[in-house]
Amino acid sequence: MSVSRTNETAGQADNAHESADAVPAGPKKEKTRTKSRRQQSERSATTIRKLLDATVDSLTKVGYQHLTVELIAANAKVSRGAVQHHFGSRDSLLAAVVSDLGQSLTVSNPIENDLPLLRRLDAAIDRDWEIFSSPQFLAVIQIWMAERGNAKLFPDIQRMVRDVETDLDKQWAEALEDSELSEREIVALRHVVLSSLRGLALRTVSIGRNATWEKELEMLKRMVRQLLIDPGQ
Repeated sequence: MSVSRTNETAGQADNAHESADAVPAGPKKEKTRTKSRRQQSERSATTIRKLLDATVDSLTKVGYQHLTVELIAANAKVSRGAVQHHFGSRDSLLAAVVSDLGQSLTVSNPIENDLPLLRRLDAAIDRDWEIFSSPQFLAVIQIWMAERGNAKLFPDIQRMVRDVETDLDKQWAEALEDSELSEREIVALRHVVLSSLRGLALRTVSIGRNATWEKELEMLKRMVRQLLIDPGQ
């Protein structure tokens, strides 16, 4: 065999060897990319959470009139560019705060349908009050009232609120379906409870965060329990 043929054969063998060595690198690289994407996604979610919480905190501390993107970014300890990157605009950030409240009400803490009927009712009222008495709800009320003249943002807020209301109506109807009330009556009952809880939350704004409503909440529960026990009364 000539030298050139020998070298050619050796080269082919080397190439084959290199190709064989390269095969395991593919999955390793893909695993590294997947891990990197996951870490990036986690960092992004963390930043978004910081910005949502910072918006609520800023609204609580300074009110809507003094709310700025710069203040929110400083409160979240991120750059102003982070707001632009994750939300694009101040309006989109405010809409996300409203949406986040809806998620808290409808997804994060569902009604425990395996409890006895009256305890189930109490748990539903306690769950909703936990949200309505939070700084998050009071921040959303500020956004809701201040943006009524915003032709672009306010319709989006109204749509989100309607969607949340529809989901909550369904949740209550399913949770209390073994009561003596019809589905329409259960929905009406939820609206009465909702109005009462919102009213107490707004009274907190005028009276102060130290206000307590234990007696009012217990009275509300007693009235609603009675309607479940004896709807014809």
